[in-house]
Amino acid sequence: MKISELSPEYRQPPPHAGLLTDLNRVVADVEAFDTSDSSSPEKLAADLRRLLTNLASAASSSSGLDGAFRVKVWHLAFRLWNACVDRANHSFPSRVAEAEIRQAAPELLLVAGLPEDIPDAPAKAASFFHRTGLVWLDLGRPDLASACFEKATPLVSAADTEGDRAVLLDLNLARARAASIVGEQALAVALLSRSKPLAASSPEGVKALAEEYLRIGQAALATKPPDPAIDASSLLTEALDLCEKAAASPTTPTTPGSTPATPNLQGIKDQCLRFLAVERLEAKDYEGTLRCISVRRTLLGLGEEHPSIGFMALRACLGSGNMAEAERELETLMANARAPDFLCVSAAELYLASTGPDAAFKVLNVLAARCCAGAAAAAVRVLKKVVETAGGGTGRARVIAELVSDERVVKLFDGPANTHERNTMHALLWTCGTEHFHAKNYEIGADLIERSMLYVSRDEESRSRRADCFRVLCLCHMALRHLDRAQEFITEAEKVEPNIRCAFLKVIVSVHAVSLEGPHFCVALLTNTDIYFLV
Repeated sequence: MKISELSPEYRQPPPHAGLLTDLNRVVADVEAFDTSDSSSPEKLAADLRRLLTNLASAASSSSGLDGAFRVKVWHLAFRLWNACVDRANHSFPSRVAEAEIRQAAPELLLVAGLPEDIPDAPAKAASFFHRTGLVWLDLGRPDLASACFEKATPLVSAADTEGDRAVLLDLNLARARAASIVGEQALAVALLSRSKPLAASSPEGVKALAEEYLRIGQAALATKPPDPAIDASSLLTEALDLCEKAAASPTTPTTPGSTPATPNLQGIKDQCLRFLAVERLEAKDYEGTLRCISVRRTLLGLGEEHPSIGFMALRACLGSGNMAEAERELETLMANARAPDFLCVSAAELYLASTGPDAAFKVLNVLAARCCAGAAAAAVRVLKKVVETAGGGTGRARVIAELVSDERVVKLFDGPANTHERNTMHALLWTCGTEHFHAKNYEIGADLIERSMLYVSRDEESRSRRADCFRVLCLCHMALRHLDRAQEFITEAEKVEPNIRCAFLKVIVSVHAVSLEGPHFCVALLTNTDIYFLV
């Protein structure tokens, strides 16, 4: 009788059959997993770790693993991987446990070795490690990601096939990204440099390499690494050069008579030129900034211009003193529908800081039309910048007074939604007016205080503020010896808020009237809290 003819209970099971049974059970559990299962993803990950340890022990034993066993492990690893991919977006409540389960698939392939019956086995195992590493990167674990990439690299380092070279390129780029995240910029740049021969044969590979140069160039621009070899400008220029190479080497047509395909490089070129412009602007190379912007506009046109381009162009024009070009750049930015309101307001502030209040009215009108929802807030910011940069000259103060009293500007502040902005505007003009008063520029001070009352509502809560304005206007006109006007303002103050301060000031006006030719006269400045006497 042959052994094969014995009943099943007498047959010798194949070596390590229990391991295959257990592995098949856990893989089936992952395939069937949903959030209502009693078995948690953490338990599944722990079971897989235990099985990996047992398989590694079996592989290193004297009997080892035969070819058929290895192939079965590969099939189970692929089932496990596919189950993880199918459930990546919904079933696993823990993304970390999901990543651990996913990583078990390439670990199984590594333990099982590279069976001859599996085509491109090294590239497939390395690809699984690469994709698992990317998951760890997304989870903020560059250490675990780097471990995956380092396990995968020896599998394809010989680059014997086109598939090996493609996976090795992906691994180098991913390792560079992980190194950049942890601050090892020199290693990242070295990995990118090492990737150039691998990428040269494929325009898509060159594009991917350009993207990583761009990414690390951005990081260098943001962090300013101390290593002088890590230069943002050089990295971004390298990315731009790679884009030119990719564009010059279109992919071979996939079908006879079709047009050669070229990877879409517009987005990368756009970002490279934008960040090169940023780097030149930070170096105060305004002409270099404008050259980068000019090249970008020539290559990509104005249709979909990123708002930061116009903002940088404005800053560069202002820096180089070209005010006419700066005005054109401001108009272009205001007309860009993609430009957020805060950027338009910032641009207006920068422009007016250089030009002063003379151009404020035109800018304010355009800004008010642009920032429909927050026009009052935008106007406050712009007018504040105008006041800050106007200085103490009477000519410019008059320009400010005319600007804030224009009915179109005042209308921006209408409505209860703009109460805060209206109060801010009043305070701004009040401060400016009292500064002129203390500098004995009484006429300008009175003008600004009177204009500030356009931003004081007539409700009960604003009575004290209105009375303060009338009292200061009375003081200004006393100092100017306009006694009739002074009397009018103190009378208005009494109507709004009759109190001892108004009565006292009325006496001062009378004293002033009878002692106009005397050697001395007294002017009182009353505020909410104090009385200041000027002799």
